[in-house]
Amino acid sequence: MAPVTQSSYVSDPSKLDLDLTRLPKLVVPKRYELKIDAYPDKCQYSGTVNIRVFFNGQGISIVWLHSVRLTIQEASIRFSSFSLPVKASEIISVPSKECIGIKFSCPIENGERAWLSIRFKGKISNGLEGFFSNPYVNKQGEKCLGAATMFAATEARTCFPCFDEPEFKAVFALEITVAPHLTTISNMPIMDTKTERLKNGQVRKTDYFEWTREMSTYLVCFVIGEYEYLETKTRDGRVVVRVYTPWGQREQGRFGLDVGRKSLEFFNDYFGRRYPLPKMDLVALSRLSVGAMENWGVITCRETGLITDLDKANPATLQSIATLIAHEISHQWFGNLVTMKWWDGLYLNEGFATLMQYMCIDSIYPEFRVFDRFCSDTVIPALGMDALQHSHPIEMPLENTSGISQMFDKITYCKGASVMFMLHEFIGADNFKNAIQEYMHQFSYDNATTEDLWHYLSVASGKNVDEIMLPWIRELGFPLVQVQYKFRDGAAFLELFQERFAGTSHHLRPTIWSIPLKGVYVNNRNELVTFEVLFDKSSIEIQLKDFDVTDPKCWVKLNPRLSGFYRVQYGETLFKKISDNLSNEHLTAIDRMSIFEDQVAMVLSEGGSSIRVLQMVAIFKDFETNAMVWKSVCRILQQFRTLTWSNEDLANSFEEFCLQTLRPVLDNLGYHVKSNETHNDTLLRSVLFTRLADLGDQNVQALAKDMFQQHIDETFLIPRGMKEAVFRAVMETATQTTFQQMLMLYRNYELAEDRVGVLHALGCAQDPNILSQALNFAVSPEVQPQESITVLIAASSTRHGHKMMWQFFTLNLDVILERYLGGLFLLGKLLRSVCECFTDHDSFREVEAFFAQNMYKFQGEEHLVEQAREHVELNVHWRDKDSANVQYFLESYFNA
Repeated sequence: MAPVTQSSYVSDPSKLDLDLTRLPKLVVPKRYELKIDAYPDKCQYSGTVNIRVFFNGQGISIVWLHSVRLTIQEASIRFSSFSLPVKASEIISVPSKECIGIKFSCPIENGERAWLSIRFKGKISNGLEGFFSNPYVNKQGEKCLGAATMFAATEARTCFPCFDEPEFKAVFALEITVAPHLTTISNMPIMDTKTERLKNGQVRKTDYFEWTREMSTYLVCFVIGEYEYLETKTRDGRVVVRVYTPWGQREQGRFGLDVGRKSLEFFNDYFGRRYPLPKMDLVALSRLSVGAMENWGVITCRETGLITDLDKANPATLQSIATLIAHEISHQWFGNLVTMKWWDGLYLNEGFATLMQYMCIDSIYPEFRVFDRFCSDTVIPALGMDALQHSHPIEMPLENTSGISQMFDKITYCKGASVMFMLHEFIGADNFKNAIQEYMHQFSYDNATTEDLWHYLSVASGKNVDEIMLPWIRELGFPLVQVQYKFRDGAAFLELFQERFAGTSHHLRPTIWSIPLKGVYVNNRNELVTFEVLFDKSSIEIQLKDFDVTDPKCWVKLNPRLSGFYRVQYGETLFKKISDNLSNEHLTAIDRMSIFEDQVAMVLSEGGSSIRVLQMVAIFKDFETNAMVWKSVCRILQQFRTLTWSNEDLANSFEEFCLQTLRPVLDNLGYHVKSNETHNDTLLRSVLFTRLADLGDQNVQALAKDMFQQHIDETFLIPRGMKEAVFRAVMETATQTTFQQMLMLYRNYELAEDRVGVLHALGCAQDPNILSQALNFAVSPEVQPQESITVLIAASSTRHGHKMMWQFFTLNLDVILERYLGGLFLLGKLLRSVCECFTDHDSFREVEAFFAQNMYKFQGEEHLVEQAREHVELNVHWRDKDSANVQYFLESYFNA
């Protein structure tokens, strides 16, 4: 009889003679043969994995690898094709480390090579990670269950036993067995398919995929379902590009296909290495915790991130899809071909990909002007997050895998991209590109560190990049540059001082950053002059030639086009000069937005006044036409609104100021879409229309009701870019009939983009009964988790709904955590949203008490709770400090 494999359980890993926080490198995987037999309709599967392993130590009797929530049925090892397999004597489970040890009775010698074989079974998850269920509608219109994988960061181990760390790169051969009617998609093309009739009469189909290139386990992917697809090839004919969509939506994948092909061609050139796989698939999934995942050769996307009707699409949607796809395709090089050694270097993947998505789309779709969006959606959010005490450095030690999820945030993605862009601008585009190409050449199919990247950037630029970038990467926070005007000995000077920007991070030690500082000024001959310097001291002086502070046309602007990751605080004289010249032709929209955002930041850091901010808003009303600027202004006005909500008279007065500010801009733009108008105008109309509806503008709400009713009657098609704005305006004053009409639209829409637009609107209901129905609908099985969060976030942001949403959150915490805990990004977004409109002390105490009582439920995500709590604390401080200033400004404004 064959010996029976024993199982043992280690509850206290400290009793082991090694630390399993990281797997020992005594056993290294080289190849995986992974066989999965899946039944998506039953949410179960079984599998076998054969792993080719090399032994690098003497007398190894236990092979340690990762496995979570899997039933291990059998394990054995075979040293050659001529030898019999040796069955494991014991399988040791260490759940706290997510590891198993395969123990053999005889020690294995250094230098041995063998095949480790493990038979296992598992359940297809109902969550959003690992091997999870993915509902779809088939060609006959029937709702079915498929499945897909999401293995980043450490979820491959929940699907199959493996060495689940980035540094353990290997090649993979997959065999996926499913029902014959199902399509399977994986990293490589299918090389063979076989069909077999089982003894029970069931027919099963097995797809055999080609071997992958060397890659980390988190990039393995397979998708099971029923899809149709569009196909094209790159210009050289080497790579087949496909977009897989749900049945009936194939034509809506054409824009994504175009972006995919063009992005591949752009990066082939930029990185100096051709994409190494024969195909690139982009697959639309109905459920995914992130916008998209960069699995090598098969990018999975939310349907909203890939599918759109090009003729009706909002320009913002096109930009979002384009940048998302470019982001994931850039990962095929930066992340997949060259991978960080450990998750503390995640920004090497995500920060770089975030920057590259904008560089790519700016090249292939210049009409999108995406670097405006880079500033508003990447740099500004990163500065906001990094001002928090509960932020973190871009790169920091990770003691265990529970801290990995903390790295998937705005610091890694947005601050990482921002400081990379600052470096790009400092050393020059050509030097940056040449360094990246050398880095790619050196570390292809391998792992790299921050120091490796800095080395090649230093060689290419002739600058000490490591020394310059160290505090930007390893320190929490960023600098504040204070600038004063001085006139001395007949010459004009700028006095510059740097210190740590203090939001709530007063406890941190002083730091001197090496700031690649740039500036522009207009001299007394009306000429634009530029200057730049590496600001690596606590203070410096810069002389301004031909600058006359008494000349009305002269002004100075630091950090033009927001190319540096720092805030600027102008002295009174310089601020007066630049605010008087905001409409100057030499100041770009990004410049105006950054001046405005810096003033807001100064209010939160004790160094500024709300009056300055609101004065700038009043100035913008007279000339500003850029959508990104107004998006920024509207976001800040919303923050100001929340400060006033506990005072009814003040709240009404401030909302009237908002109405008087925004209404003339929309009047001048026009309420209806014009033929051949720019993307900017379409975006601007949507921003203004939505905000005015929220403020109760009667003209906007009346127009929205008319447009909505004609849309319901099918006598009028709401123009592109306006549908969500109209829906939200209608829901502000919705009746029960309106609510039911919205639900009908949601259930009838095929495109996820349209469904999400309805969900955004549902959260805007002012009627408490209707809002309650909307919130309950959002967390029902009818709505996918990544879509339902839009209802909850929308409700959290309204004057009438934010307290009701908080109550709903607290009463339904367990249901909410079941849907969102563990899914990257979703919980963080929700936590901040449900708290961000609280500005009074009573609410802060309530928030603190609730989270203190329930913190144990947020295991592994405590930092998200602390960030949400800190936002409320900042709001309370801002209200205490500045509500009198807001009231003073409003009285002065209306009296004038």
